[in-house]
Amino acid sequence: MLGPLKTLSDAEFSSALGTTKDDLLVYIHGFNVTFEDAITRTAQIAFDFGFPGAPIAYTWPSGTRSPPLHRQRQEF
Repeated sequence: MLGPLKTLSDAEFSSALGTTKDDLLVYIHGFNVTFEDAITRTAQIAFDFGFPGAPIAYTWPSGTRSPPLHRQRQEF
Protein backbone atom coordinates (compact mmCIF):
# COMPACT_ATOMS: atom_id res chain seq x y z
CA MET A 1 0.00 0.00 0.00
CA LEU A 2 1.37 3.39 -1.00
CA GLY A 3 1.33 6.36 1.32
CA PRO A 4 0.47 9.92 0.32
CA LEU A 5 2.67 11.61 -2.29
CA LYS A 6 4.70 14.69 -1.53
CA THR A 7 7.27 16.78 -3.37
CA LEU A 8 10.78 16.59 -1.91
CA SER A 9 13.68 19.01 -2.15
CA ASP A 10 16.96 17.61 -3.50
CA ALA A 11 18.28 17.21 0.06
CA GLU A 12 15.07 15.50 1.25
CA PHE A 13 15.15 13.14 -1.75
CA SER A 14 18.77 12.18 -1.10
CA SER A 15 18.02 11.60 2.57
CA ALA A 16 14.89 9.57 1.77
CA LEU A 17 16.92 7.15 -0.35
CA GLY A 18 18.26 5.91 2.97
CA THR A 19 21.37 4.20 1.66
CA THR A 20 25.07 4.81 1.74
CA LYS A 21 25.51 2.59 -1.30
CA ASP A 22 26.19 4.25 -4.65
CA ASP A 23 24.10 1.70 -6.55
CA LEU A 24 20.72 2.56 -8.08
CA LEU A 25 18.13 0.24 -9.54
CA VAL A 26 16.12 2.21 -12.10
CA TYR A 27 12.87 0.60 -13.26
CA ILE A 28 11.39 2.05 -16.45
CA HIS A 29 7.89 0.73 -16.98
CA GLY A 30 6.25 -0.04 -20.27
CA PHE A 31 2.96 1.07 -21.78
CA ASN A 32 -0.29 1.20 -19.81
CA VAL A 33 1.23 0.88 -16.32
CA THR A 34 -0.23 2.92 -13.49
CA PHE A 35 1.96 4.93 -11.14
CA GLU A 36 1.03 2.62 -8.28
CA ASP A 37 1.95 -0.49 -10.28
CA ALA A 38 5.29 1.01 -11.34
CA ILE A 39 6.20 1.84 -7.73
CA THR A 40 5.04 -1.56 -6.48
CA ARG A 41 6.99 -3.42 -9.18
CA THR A 42 10.12 -1.40 -8.43
CA ALA A 43 9.90 -2.29 -4.75
CA GLN A 44 9.17 -5.96 -5.52
CA ILE A 45 12.15 -6.28 -7.88
CA ALA A 46 14.49 -4.67 -5.34
CA PHE A 47 13.17 -6.94 -2.59
CA ASP A 48 13.30 -10.14 -4.67
CA PHE A 49 16.93 -9.53 -5.68
CA GLY A 50 17.99 -8.27 -2.26
CA PHE A 51 19.22 -5.09 -3.92
CA PRO A 52 21.24 -3.06 -1.38
CA GLY A 53 21.05 0.30 -3.17
CA ALA A 54 18.20 2.69 -3.85
CA PRO A 55 15.31 1.53 -6.08
CA ILE A 56 13.97 4.31 -8.34
CA ALA A 57 11.00 4.18 -10.72
CA TYR A 58 11.06 6.38 -13.81
CA THR A 59 7.39 6.81 -14.63
CA TRP A 60 5.10 8.94 -16.76
CA PRO A 61 1.41 8.91 -17.72
CA SER A 62 1.11 6.51 -20.63
CA GLY A 63 -2.67 6.38 -20.89
CA THR A 64 -4.68 3.39 -21.95
CA ARG A 65 -4.08 3.56 -25.71
CA SER A 66 -0.93 3.77 -27.75
CA PRO A 67 -0.80 6.75 -30.14
CA PRO A 68 -0.33 5.90 -33.82
CA LEU A 69 3.32 5.19 -34.68
CA HIS A 70 3.50 8.05 -37.20
CA ARG A 71 2.46 10.49 -34.45
CA GLN A 72 5.11 9.13 -32.10
CA ARG A 73 7.79 9.67 -34.74
CA GLN A 74 6.67 13.26 -35.34
CA GLU A 75 6.86 14.06 -31.62
CA PHE A 76 10.44 12.82 -31.33
